[in-house]
Amino acid sequence: MSIHKYAYLHAMGIQPWHLNPEKQERCLDIVIINAENNAENVIENQLLEGMLHLFKIEALAIERIDLKRSHPCVLPKSRLFLVLGESTAHFLLKTAESLAQLRGNLYQYNETPLIVTHHPNDLLSNLQNKKNALHDLQFVLRTLN
Repeated sequence: MSIHKYAYLHAMGIQPWHLNPEKQERCLDIVIINAENNAENVIENQLLEGMLHLFKIEALAIERIDLKRSHPCVLPKSRLFLVLGESTAHFLLKTAESLAQLRGNLYQYNETPLIVTHHPNDLLSNLQNKKNALHDLQFVLRTLN
């Protein structure tokens, strides 16, 4: 910021703020993005936690984002976005492809790799979806390594 802008802010009684270099934005390993989040559904959350634990993904830095509460333009820096569910993928990727077509592919969102998998609710109703989601998590690990 130029000295003139500081003087202007000072004259207006406004204290300028500065970024703290010690508090640099951290880069997470995985950001899980979910527009269909139902925080009250304990079973869905436990299933997702269990699948992540199975692949020892809990050791990585993970943050979950609920797109109903957070704008996609402010997604945190990450090595990879894991998108849960077809509607979330449609929203982020601006596509109408089916989940079956979206799964197994590596996409880019804001220059960050993005992988689409089933929403935990889908896993509760269909055993094949669990197998698919396990393959997707293996794909996540291969992509991160």
